[in-house]
Order: sequence, then structure tokens, then C-alpha cells
Amino acid sequence: MGEERIKQAKNNFKDYLDEGKMKRMNRFNNVIYETYLRNAKERLNVANQLKAKGASFQYWTTEKIKESKAKTSLNGVKEFVELIRGGLGK
Repeated sequence: MGEERIKQAKNNFKDYLDEGKMKRMNRFNNVIYETYLRNAKERLNVANQLKAKGASFQYWTTEKIKESKAKTSLNGVKEFVELIRGGLGK
């Protein structure tokens, strides 16, 4: 998570407290707090996993594109060489 998003989340949390949408927790409300915290941690974990998979997928995709372009180039050169050989043989 970027610094800007962390700052926004902190501001949202403070605003919720200030506006009374959330209240400071007592023992009974601790379950709500723990749930909120667990969900936030899970979202962060999922975001990090998606970011890692995205980077890995991007690397894999880039390598596959490079490989495909190299094969296309090689095939083009082979065809050109065959064309030249055929032309010179005539």
C-alpha cells in the first residue's frame, strides 16, 4: 500500500471517530475492533499477493513476448536466406 493510501485510511478512521460513525472501544465492542483489524490485515495481504502476482505475470508475459518476437525474427531470417539461396541458384 502506498503512503498516500495509508494516510487516507488513517484520515478516514479519524473522521469516522470524529463523526461518531465509530466509537472508541470498550470491552463489548472489542469484537468489532478485532474484526475490523483482521479484515484490514486480510485486505493488505490480498493486495500484496495481487501485486506480487501482477509483477510475476508481467515478467512472464514480457519474457514470452520477447521469445515470440525472437522466434518470428529467426523465422523471417530463415525465410529470407532460403529466398536468397533460391534466387542465387537460378
